[in-house]
Amino acid sequence: MKEGQSVSGEVAGKPLVWQRVLLAIGIYVAPYIFAWVTLREGYSRVWRVISFSWAILLLTFVMLFLVVGGDSWPIQFQNRTGNLVRLQYLHKDYGYWSAELPLEPGAQSQLARGHWFKDVRGLRVFDGATVYSASPTVLSDFHKACDQASLCVLSYLGAGRLAAKPS
Repeated sequence: MKEGQSVSGEVAGKPLVWQRVLLAIGIYVAPYIFAWVTLREGYSRVWRVISFSWAILLLTFVMLFLVVGGDSWPIQFQNRTGNLVRLQYLHKDYGYWSAELPLEPGAQSQLARGHWFKDVRGLRVFDGATVYSASPTVLSDFHKACDQASLCVLSYLGAGRLAAKPS
């Protein structure tokens, strides 16, 4: 190199301490993004293993949350009659009845995401021109049966008869 000539380019080496601290914070907060930075030159295998292990661990917890508790449909309604029926329920947190849920004969459907049977304060079943309302005693029995269950299957048997089966 001749005197007076300038040289430009990157210097390969280990990241500075403050860069590592910021990266560690980034990996802790958003490992799915920042773990990839450790694949660059200058980061040891320990950094890579820790960052990607943390990302996998968090991903596992997110998946478990979604599978187990984040997307629960704890009440199912079955129509065990030969007629089309419609169901409405009154949730304790709302001052109005739900929209009608129509069910063909033999069909089954979930009521609402995250609504547990213990929070249902009223049930109406429309069977043809007849409307059946569950009494407080019946609802109390269903609450007892389904209180600890992760899924409660409510079956309409016809002529105003309901059955609850916790699963």
